Amino acid sequence: MTRNDPRRGAVLVAVLWSISLLAALAMAASVTFRSFTGVMGVDRHRVERDALITAGLEVAAGAVLFAAMFKVLPDAPVAWRDAARRTSGRGR
Repeated sequence: MTRNDPRRGAVLVAVLWSISLLAALAMAASVTFRSFTGVMGVDRHRVERDALITAGLEVAAGAVLFAAMFKVLPDAPVAWRDAARRTSGRGR
């Protein structure tokens, strides 16, 4: 090849186009992963909220059962007291 050959810059142009395409691919992947982590964050908050609601309901049920077992609530419904006796084994 001579110094004035028109094919001389073809490799340079091909390399520059390859770099441009790889940069565009990396940017697209970055945007995709960033949105995916945002969705995962929302799902994590939803699961945490559901777990806290369930835990609160279980604590409340345990408090009611405790109150019925030890007659802390004198006017507790009969069904609660019966459930407490069956659970504790003292009703046999």
